[in-house]
Amino acid sequence: MAVRPATRCRCSSCRLRSRSASRSPRRGRLSPSLAGSPTAFYVAITVALLGSWGWPGLAYFTVVRIHPEAPARASGVLLSGTLTGTVIGPVVVGVLARDGSYTAAWTFCAVLSLMATASLGTSLRYVNRRHERPTPTAT
Repeated sequence: MAVRPATRCRCSSCRLRSRSASRSPRRGRLSPSLAGSPTAFYVAITVALLGSWGWPGLAYFTVVRIHPEAPARASGVLLSGTLTGTVIGPVVVGVLARDGSYTAAWTFCAVLSLMATASLGTSLRYVNRRHERPTPTAT
């Protein structure tokens, strides 16, 4: 008896099929038909990939533009924070989901998102105050 692979991909039709899909024709498939038309599907995939791959360049551009006096240091701080979150985040959320509950893991993610939003707002106020030009006074 041959062993079937757990997951099979038909790249020509962009269908992902799992073992459970062999029992149910609709379960476990990702296809262009979900978007209404193949063209809409491919446009959506392109936009999603450009958004996910494009934001780091915009983040570095913004950081270097705000700190032209020390672009390497500013980029290094951004990179260290991003990579730390990328490495530690999934581990912490996985441990919370395994040992606690999915509710605790999602709550942790929500709290961190709110903290990031507050941090961004604070840093934007700081940057705006730092770059304000004094208004000339009449003498």
